[in-house]
Amino acid sequence: AGPQRYYVTIQCGDQFCTSKITHGKHRRIWWNEKFRFPLSPRECRELAKVTLKVMERDKFAEDTLVGEIRVHVGEIIREGSEREFLQMKPAPYNIVLRDGTYKGELKLGLKFLSGVSSEQRPGERRQCAAAPPRRPYAVYTPFLNITLP
Repeated sequence: AGPQRYYVTIQCGDQFCTSKITHGKHRRIWWNEKFRFPLSPRECRELAKVTLKVMERDKFAEDTLVGEIRVHVGEIIREGSEREFLQMKPAPYNIVLRDGTYKGELKLGLKFLSGVSSEQRPGERRQCAAAPPRRPYAVYTPFLNITLP
């Protein structure tokens, strides 16, 4: 068996992102990635949580769910909407296994920005896709940025 390879899927409302695949070194896994989720006015009012799933990559079979993290973001979005900006420094979140026990943690930072240009910047790679097609609703839109340090 070769080295274990992991990635994270992130669900924010109807949008999904997948991190790069990484190898653990000395039992630690690093991603060092940022994900940007544009939020509609409805999502700013209704989005309650973001779900992150840690997956183990398997070359010969279906990838395996290691565990998941649910981050409650409703209050962060509400307070960020009032202030137009709110940043939560990276903090550890416990990884919940299928049997409900905890094993390991994922460090995660959150930033809410209001009134940010929704146009793609040169060189910026769109990593997140909406499940249903999204209509443009404004030139300036709030964003929830998620960082896996």
